[in-house]
Amino acid sequence: LRRRLRMAYEENQPTYRRWARRAPNAPDFRSMDVGQMSAMPELLRTNEAGEFKYGTVSDGKTSYGLLTYGRIIGVSRQMLINDDLRALERITIGYAASASRLENRTVYAQITANPTMNDGKALFHVDHKNLAGAGGAISETTLGAGRTRMRLQKGLQDEELNLAPAFLLAPATQEQKAYQYTS
Repeated sequence: LRRRLRMAYEENQPTYRRWARRAPNAPDFRSMDVGQMSAMPELLRTNEAGEFKYGTVSDGKTSYGLLTYGRIIGVSRQMLINDDLRALERITIGYAASASRLENRTVYAQITANPTMNDGKALFHVDHKNLAGAGGAISETTLGAGRTRMRLQKGLQDEELNLAPAFLLAPATQEQKAYQYTS
């Protein structure tokens, strides 16, 4: 059943895996800190004597932890013996699909909930300079504004990150509209 569970889980790939980076594996339920380091300081031209000047880097962190989810379905001895319809296998496959759906919903909920970050501000906040304006329907104007804001993103030391968008995340109700601008 364990092998069948793993196979069924792999068959139900969540969509977030196309664009999200995998976090390090958590060995237990303690909170994990993930370090963040700024880019290296800008290089400076040396003088004729070859004097180099010191630069600095900045760092930060964010934390996450594990949660447990589960359900129990009672299986009787008679069910085990009489399982000519492969109910146990179907239960296993169903739970694998359920786990995949939960994982997908949980990741997207992190974005749509606009959580508070370690700096005390929401993920999408004017101080983070990651808002393209007042928002609005998907259009050339709103996508252009979003691309511009992404290109102008700065790192921990106010360094230019030169980020290029690769994905457009949109709710199912806007999927066709998004597709028109991304295909």
